[in-house]
Amino acid sequence: MTRKLQHNGGTIRTIKDRKTKAVLGFQAILPQELSTKPEGSTDTRYREPIGPRQNTWEGAQRLLHAAMIELRDKMTLRHGLPLSSVLDQEIEHRRQEARREHASKARANRLVSTWKSIVKLWLSKANFYNWPPSKIEVDDLQPLFNKLALSENKKTGAPLSGNFIRNVAALLRAAFERANVKPNPANSLRLPKKNRPKVPHLDLAAQFALFGCEDVPRAAAVLAAALLARLRRREPARRGSGRRGQ
Repeated sequence: MTRKLQHNGGTIRTIKDRKTKAVLGFQAILPQELSTKPEGSTDTRYREPIGPRQNTWEGAQRLLHAAMIELRDKMTLRHGLPLSSVLDQEIEHRRQEARREHASKARANRLVSTWKSIVKLWLSKANFYNWPPSKIEVDDLQPLFNKLALSENKKTGAPLSGNFIRNVAALLRAAFERANVKPNPANSLRLPKKNRPKVPHLDLAAQFALFGCEDVPRAAAVLAAALLARLRRREPARRGSGRRGQ
């Protein structure tokens, strides 16, 4: 029996005698992102056993915890901060920019709430979340977006919109840019199309027709155009104000 400690936290496998089913010990197993495959292995889900078998579950847990701390420290020194830290930096940078622009802490928090939700609900559960950005390729990212395209909003039951999925990609793209990863793997993702805007814009022909119509007073035409422009301008703000998985 294998017991998972927490997401990206490794596992403890209970070793039993095949005949008697007696417990022989407990084996610590590293998470996938910290495991080193045997030479020639093509197993994309390989997880490496670490250290000798322990007599107790608690002993295996302590061994696993110590090994993961050491390996992650070495990885950080060798490759820089993990993607999780870069994502936190990017969101905090956007929040501070919004706070300076709008002079409102509450509004700044609302503007980054969707990205914080994306990290919590989706990216933190991805296998590449704690990898160094320089080691992440588009083939590591694409399975997550394939999953998003088949997922539903937990509140409404509706499929996740193309705009929301593209917002996830935009966050990753910004994080890779912050980490100076070139080429940016998020630029090569296969993404769904954008949703049609709920409020259509007036194209040039429609504007000429509106302002040239003698039956429509000039003031009313200007007001209608201004209202449409304001609604269109507010669309990104509504999508970025904490409404999740639309």
